[in-house]
Amino acid sequence: MGENHHLVSKIFHKIIMTYDSLIKTISTIVENPDIDKKGLSLTYVLPEKEYISLNEKVYYATQPYAAVFESTSDEFEIILGGLIVNIKKG
Repeated sequence: MGENHHLVSKIFHKIIMTYDSLIKTISTIVENPDIDKKGLSLTYVLPEKEYISLNEKVYYATQPYAAVFESTSDEFEIILGGLIVNIKKG
């Protein structure tokens, strides 16, 4: 990856990705008719603390009440509004 990728990563790591901001971002994309969504997938690479927090929130939003969260993976994938969203610990 080039120099520009690292610059963009540094800029975006200052923005904290929460469950609510993820839903807002995906909703904006899904609702925008100017964005061709066919074959579109998104990948977020998040610092460990943000990754675990988001992973936990998504887990509890999709699991039975008595489920117990345990983060054991370095990535997970969800489908929101028909878009594949990959979340990776980075």
